Amino acid sequence: GVIKPSPEIYTLLTTRYALLPKETLFIDDRPRNVEAAIMQGWHGYHFDAHNPEASCQELHAMLLHHNNEQI
Repeated sequence: GVIKPSPEIYTLLTTRYALLPKETLFIDDRPRNVEAAIMQGWHGYHFDAHNPEASCQELHAMLLHHNNEQI
């Protein structure tokens, strides 16, 4: 009964799937939804549907960088 960008959806998902917000990445093509996830302590990424190749490249680089930091 809740939808994005309502804060309750992020709380529900966090609880239902035992997510740790600081370890969760939310990707969406609507900045408003990404901002709502960030407000709940999640990491967020705005995917540009008009330039998916650039968004995929940026996500790939971001995730590789994040993985290298944890090694």
